[in-house]
Amino acid sequence: MNWRNVIVGLLCAVLLLTSFATYSPTVTLAKGRVPDTIRVALFIDIGKFYRGTVASVSLSASPRTALSSSKKPVADASASKALTIGERTPLGAIVPWFTVQGTAAQQFAMDQFMVALLETERWSEAKALSDKMSGTTTDKPHIDTVYRKGKAMFRVLAGMYATRSDAQSARNRLLSSPRLKPLLKADSVYLIGNKRLLTGTYTKETDALAQMQLLRMRGLHPALNLIADSKGVVTYVISVGEATDDAELETVKSETLKAFPGLLLTIKPLDWSGRTYLHKKEAVLPAGDSYVTSGLYFFNPVGQRVVVSAAQDGIRVDERGSRIYRGTFELLRHNGVLTVINVLPFETYLCSVVGAEMGSLFPDDALRAQAIIARTYAAAQGLKYQIAHVSDTTFDQAYMGVGSEAPKVTAAVKFTEDMLLTYKNELISAVYFSNAGGVTAEPDEVWGGDRAYFKSVDSPDETGIRDRSLWYRVVTSDNNIGYVHETNVTDSGQKNPLGLRYMSVKTNNTSVRPMPSSSPTDNSPVDTLKSGEQVTVIGQDMGSNSFQWIEGPYSAAMMLETINAKASKKIGGPLLTLEVTKRGASGRAMEVKANNQVIAVRSPDSYRTVMGGLRSTLFDIEQTGSYTVMGTGGQKVNYPQSKQELHVLQGKQLMNGEQTAATTLSSSSFVIVDGDLRLRVATKDARFRFLGKGFGHGLGLSQWGAMGLAEKGMNYEQILKHYYTGVSVTKE
Repeated sequence: MNWRNVIVGLLCAVLLLTSFATYSPTVTLAKGRVPDTIRVALFIDIGKFYRGTVASVSLSASPRTALSSSKKPVADASASKALTIGERTPLGAIVPWFTVQGTAAQQFAMDQFMVALLETERWSEAKALSDKMSGTTTDKPHIDTVYRKGKAMFRVLAGMYATRSDAQSARNRLLSSPRLKPLLKADSVYLIGNKRLLTGTYTKETDALAQMQLLRMRGLHPALNLIADSKGVVTYVISVGEATDDAELETVKSETLKAFPGLLLTIKPLDWSGRTYLHKKEAVLPAGDSYVTSGLYFFNPVGQRVVVSAAQDGIRVDERGSRIYRGTFELLRHNGVLTVINVLPFETYLCSVVGAEMGSLFPDDALRAQAIIARTYAAAQGLKYQIAHVSDTTFDQAYMGVGSEAPKVTAAVKFTEDMLLTYKNELISAVYFSNAGGVTAEPDEVWGGDRAYFKSVDSPDETGIRDRSLWYRVVTSDNNIGYVHETNVTDSGQKNPLGLRYMSVKTNNTSVRPMPSSSPTDNSPVDTLKSGEQVTVIGQDMGSNSFQWIEGPYSAAMMLETINAKASKKIGGPLLTLEVTKRGASGRAMEVKANNQVIAVRSPDSYRTVMGGLRSTLFDIEQTGSYTVMGTGGQKVNYPQSKQELHVLQGKQLMNGEQTAATTLSSSSFVIVDGDLRLRVATKDARFRFLGKGFGHGLGLSQWGAMGLAEKGMNYEQILKHYYTGVSVTKE
């Protein structure tokens, strides 16, 4: 080794580092007009608006894509595959630094603290621990390569964490985790920091890598740091150490000098304050039964903006379901967290939004109406998120990248180019939703306010409901009550003494579900039936969809817990009653009482959240749990009110009131039947079902209603003026 060259390299590095100006990005975009580009936040947190955060983000080049007939992106094999990584300067210019060839994911994170959990020579052991940690963003796992005595080891990391104290808390939390504890050894779990020693600078990456190999052979674990001048010319700086404080850094210095005895050199701490750089590690990513290596880049959290672009349109983001996005990505710290922003042409963004919000199955004029209100909504936001116009979720508008584009959708966006929706020459608040359930809402039924263009109107939302299959509500032989799909049963031709039909099950393992839907969410089977088994039909409903739906039944304890988790003021238990006590012009719930106490919410639309995520506020509540059946000794009937004799149906057993009074009911739920065949499901304890219509807040345009109006012959302008009173379609 030529030590003279090393010393010169160190001096050059110090001069180079001090040449960087402090980074203070600014963005100025006008509100109320259509910008050429739009900034979409995939991950951001500005306090009032939280749209999810990640400790790191994984980006990879996807070759130019087209859409197959199934709307899945397909690759063009002839396209190049590369990511270009650079920075956005304080003046807004994008300076490319270097290009990474191939489609392996490159990971990016802020240069902060991590926790090292395991070092092992066995890939399977490292992957097993990483898999155990999957699903968390707070302690997101990474696997990198660490060198010990010249030998490469797999290392499992957790993080990132803003401070040493945060990292220490994470270490304690991870060590006490029941899932991880058997796989961890406390004395092998340590903190990783961002204090490092500079050991040399190089103008060629090959020279830097050769020097790093020599350092590894001497027992050190070096890392590569990249810095660039104003023209994007990269200099390569080698560092050693991952210290969390100055004391640890001194230890690193001693070990480094010990590895090179007789070295008359002052190794200086690497000071990145106010500089832009990338600290590179070698990430290890699963690839089937094996693995691949790629870059894991850490950037300065103070002021730096990393820009990632693709040689061809298409960057895949693993943390967003591996979706592919057009345009570029900016990565920076904002409000203390990693923020990920997709920057792309405004009209290109709309093609994805309209495809995600409606899709090519909708008529042309419905798509055109959607394009205009999506454009109006985004233009009216300004920089809602301080450094971004909108987010990519339905908190704003659904944006799913290339995967939701389609030629028919793109044509609708192009047809309406520059068209906006205005009221008295001002952009409207172009809110919209999925399905009105037959009628849209007035402002006071949703969030309040007094905008004249919002009026409750009829909406043909059922037109677009293609699945009109029936679900039979049945009582099984085990006295379980729930729904079976019409395709799974057939009429046996038999009836019970009160005339209720028996149906025969057609296939084995037929599920009986509490709600008329195949969705597994909160809808696990209450019973499983065998072929030939008979059930008693007590009703039938259309399968739950965006037009009409049924949720529940939910126990009183569950509903009380759900309400108190979200309501502004807690309700005292136990929960005995739950009822809608005030409705708006469209019939939506504006006040709900529990135990005769008003459930306190910020706005009527909040009842959807408070009740556990209901699809709309256009609902009724069906309650069970209060009943008395007629028996001997002149007992009175509380429900249902009837002068005729009542019967209780349990399975296929039918008991009159006198028999029931003398018998202990064998199930928590059963059916009361009167002489007019009026049915009532009763329960020993209070339970609640929600029977509703519509999907969404109900204000503005109904997407399924727009389909219905288009199918009736209305054009896009007529559709918009139906849902927004007194508006005009104007061109910017």
